[in-house]
Amino acid sequence: MTNAPRLGADSLPPRVPPLPGGGGAPPYRRAAGVAGAVNSAGYDTLNSLLTFWSEAFRAIYPNVAVQVEGKGSSTAPPALAA
Repeated sequence: MTNAPRLGADSLPPRVPPLPGGGGAPPYRRAAGVAGAVNSAGYDTLNSLLTFWSEAFRAIYPNVAVQVEGKGSSTAPPALAA
């Protein structure tokens, strides 16, 4: 049995260091009038991530419909062409 290091939350740095010069992204400000649809098609491995993202996005922009369809990478080109 080897003594491989354990990876977990305690093995990660406490936070990402700031950019040189104190830069960074400004706080997000909600834009008015955002509505429509966002469709995601393609790689099925990203379904969980896109589902979590879409829930958070719709909490900010409830007038945007988000559809996540992960049926494999081969479905992306026809979806883009549609």
